[in-house]
Amino acid sequence: MFAPGDGIGGLTFLRLLRLLRVMRMLNSLPALRSVTQSLILAFANVGWVMLMMLLINFVFAVMACLFFARNDPQHFKRLSSSVMSIWMVETFDAWEELLYINMYGCSNWGYVDLYGHRIQRYECNKEDGGLGWLAAIFFVFVCVIGGLIMPTVLIGVISVAFEESTFRIKEEKKERRCVAKVIATARQWGEEYVDE
Repeated sequence: MFAPGDGIGGLTFLRLLRLLRVMRMLNSLPALRSVTQSLILAFANVGWVMLMMLLINFVFAVMACLFFARNDPQHFKRLSSSVMSIWMVETFDAWEELLYINMYGCSNWGYVDLYGHRIQRYECNKEDGGLGWLAAIFFVFVCVIGGLIMPTVLIGVISVAFEESTFRIKEEKKERRCVAKVIATARQWGEEYVDE
């Protein structure tokens, strides 16, 4: 698994494996067990939400390529750069620059960095102007859906999974107490009534 020249020896690997002993604490601390179980339960649902987010981002990126590729080739000429630009908009990372470029036009607004220097890989198309309110509506829609609603859905899915696992742990505790009562009562009758 590890070659002699890897820098990680067998002894170091065994030390790393000993760290897994910490996982035994999960059974002794119910709160920690609840959090861990909720995360495990949430993985399946989180996966579906992430798939939905990827599909929505892909649709937004394709729409942006169709709408803005001629006006803003720096950000929307290729699908890969369009996906990254949509991600910038959803995380509110300098999204207003993309909005202004596509509202007013690349030749009117241009590409500048933080210091005012022009940076561009592609030339602006002088005939194409901005798309005005269509660009504004599109970018605000992307911000609301991708930057506000979808993260809220993700948090909601994790919260529901946490609540379900907490309920499940409480029910298991209740069941164990009931079983212990039944066994204690059966032992009072006599040991011949109690077996494994």
